[in-house]
Amino acid sequence: MLSYFNTRKAADRLGVSASRLSRAVWLGRIVPPAKSPEGSFLWTDDDLRRAAWVLCRRSLEDIERGRK
Repeated sequence: MLSYFNTRKAADRLGVSASRLSRAVWLGRIVPPAKSPEGSFLWTDDDLRRAAWVLCRRSLEDIERGRK
C-alpha cells in the first residue's frame, strides 16, 4: 500500500523544516509531488528519497537510521 505524507511530515522525516522543503519545490530544485484535490502536496517514499539527495546529499534510509 502506498503511503502519503503532508509537507510537514515529509520535512520531519528528512530532518529539515517544512519551509525549506517547500522552498526547494518552489525554486525547482525538487520535482513537485502529486497534489490532493485540496491542493496539498502528497509526498511518497519515492518523492522523499529524491528530496533527501537534493537537500541532504544522503539517502532517506541514512537520514532515518541516523535518528535511531
